[in-house]
Amino acid sequence: NTLESFFNERILEHKNLTRQPELLEIINDLNSTKTKNLSEFEVKIQNLPKKYLANCSHYEGILISTAYGKSVSQLFHPESNGTSSTMTDLDSLNLSWLWEKVKNRHETFVSDYYFDDQLMKPVIYLANPVFENSVLIGMICLEISIDVINSIMYKTNPMNGLGNTGEAYLVGDDFLMRSSSRFDQNSILKTRVETDGVKSAFEGLSGSSHYNDYRGIEVLGSHNRMQIQGLNWIIMAEIDLDEAMIPIYTIRNSVLLISVVVSAFIFALAYIISMQISRPIIQLKNAANQIAQGKYRIIEQNHTEDEMGELIKAFNSMVAQLEQKNIQIVKERAMRIRSMIDGQESERIRIARELHDGLGQYILAIKMKLERLQGITPGKISTVVEEAKHLLGITAKEIRSMSENLIPPVLSEFGLIPAIENLCIEIEKNVGIKVDFSFPEIEKQCDAQLQIYLYRIIQEALTNIAKHSGASEVNISIGIAQQALQLIIADNGHGFSTSKNHSKGNGLTNMKDRVEILGGNFTIHSDQNGTKINIIIPDFYE
Repeated sequence: NTLESFFNERILEHKNLTRQPELLEIINDLNSTKTKNLSEFEVKIQNLPKKYLANCSHYEGILISTAYGKSVSQLFHPESNGTSSTMTDLDSLNLSWLWEKVKNRHETFVSDYYFDDQLMKPVIYLANPVFENSVLIGMICLEISIDVINSIMYKTNPMNGLGNTGEAYLVGDDFLMRSSSRFDQNSILKTRVETDGVKSAFEGLSGSSHYNDYRGIEVLGSHNRMQIQGLNWIIMAEIDLDEAMIPIYTIRNSVLLISVVVSAFIFALAYIISMQISRPIIQLKNAANQIAQGKYRIIEQNHTEDEMGELIKAFNSMVAQLEQKNIQIVKERAMRIRSMIDGQESERIRIARELHDGLGQYILAIKMKLERLQGITPGKISTVVEEAKHLLGITAKEIRSMSENLIPPVLSEFGLIPAIENLCIEIEKNVGIKVDFSFPEIEKQCDAQLQIYLYRIIQEALTNIAKHSGASEVNISIGIAQQALQLIIADNGHGFSTSKNHSKGNGLTNMKDRVEILGGNFTIHSDQNGTKINIIIPDFYE
């Protein structure tokens, strides 16, 4: 953009110069003079650029030529130590070709670089025809300073992004450089650049790529076509690939380093957080293992505000409840063992009492009757024998009664319902309590163990009612509720407190134990209006 603006400004400046009266006066004087003395032109030519050119340092000199015959011209070279003027013709300067390019134009002609044999250097001209009243009377040329173009193309400011190996240069359509190389100050029209980037630019493609430059070194380059009137140039900007990649490598290494640091920080933070989370979980696991071993340990409460603190509170509450449940289970187990032993002992005492008071007395009487057979008269033997036979009948009846108390024969011979009915009849006859028993036909669907357990539960319940309830009526029902067997025993007695520990009696404990063995559910409700026992046994089919 800077170079294109430079040329556009010089072209506009050159066009403005051709319209100045001083220039027309100089050309007309050149046409009329017959001498080669420069004194009459020197001052005018020296004042012309100073007056109409913005910066004389952009130019190497001025050439003014007439349009008649062998044109007479005056060449002006502003130098650092002053000025010099010459008067000669275009042929002597080898610039006849320039007049041929300009004379048929009405616009500025920008010449490409060419090597001037007289000046021994590459030169570039801006040339404009000069008209007076629409008549071509000559031309004016400005020689562009190569140093100015090189200063635009090559700047050592590190902010230009070209670093230590980068450069920007111009290439013409003959693939020769049009500006000085960073690596060779005499490269104009001498160094050939026929790289992939240059070829792409002349094909009308602009962009960036990496390729080998004119030195054979791999570079990262950008290229584009210049938009300068009359010139077919391209501009190249290149930097060695190794240097161009340094910022990328630096960024990559920085990103890697930052990633490692951030990863380490995240890992440390995650480790700390995970330890804060896992520590109470490990405590919970160890406490659970101790609970499995029967050691009920409460975890110290260190987390009171977060979810883990709530979990520990719930765990401690569960531990306390498990400990209470365990104590209760131990007590109930001890009570059940004691109830079982007490029941067994009571049954032994009852059987021993019945054997001693009942069966033993009858056997002793039979023994005494049989002992009387010795030494009595034959006429009384038959009487003694009859009495002994009568006692043996009573003894057999007593044995049968004891056997029925242990295992009711009606249960094994006729089933559960008849056995319960028979039990209800005995209670009504012996105690005077009215028993109402309702049932469906389900006994054939129950196994033998279930029948015995149900019979004992009802027997135990009726015994407790007869001894303690003061009831006058009992309702017993067996039914099916949601594929489960339901047994309900209700009386109208005065009830009792179910919250008190009835350790002296084993009836309720025996009933609960039998229900639990069957996998059922035992509930009891009692108040001043009576007591109701509800038993549900699932999966009661054989």
